[in-house]
Amino acid sequence: MLRSGHRRDDFVFGHELKRAGFKVALSPVPVATVVDEGSFEELLRHEQRWSRALRSVRPKEHALAVFMSPFIPSLVMLAASPLRALLPLVAVQLLLRQAVHLAARRAFPIMPRMQPWLVPIREAFSFLVWSGSFFGRKVRWGQVELKTGAGLRMDRTEAK
Repeated sequence: MLRSGHRRDDFVFGHELKRAGFKVALSPVPVATVVDEGSFEELLRHEQRWSRALRSVRPKEHALAVFMSPFIPSLVMLAASPLRALLPLVAVQLLLRQAVHLAARRAFPIMPRMQPWLVPIREAFSFLVWSGSFFGRKVRWGQVELKTGAGLRMDRTEAK
């Protein structure tokens, strides 16, 4: 039975179903999900909610997510290093990330047609969202302001 309170949707549904004794498995069929936010602010709020929710549910995995968007950390290491020999490594990392992007587009033709040159911009955005998730627990879900709590809870914040 689902406990009351605002919850993280997909993770919680799977968690609660498994807890109730049902088997949870990945679908063998890819499911198309398009996040089509109306504005940059809505996209930022959406991804901030995901990131902060993941941080409260799985803090270790969330901390390791820095390796999912390593472009900005690579640039910082390059700038801080006297070894300019790291430049080819950063370039290879970026080329590999673009190759993954193109392979996903070929494998899943339903994906939006984002251009490969936008990959570094997306990488930077993902890194900034991830970094920002460590500075606060409040998120907006529609018109409701919530605060991530211990475990699976998300509670309404006090009205201002």
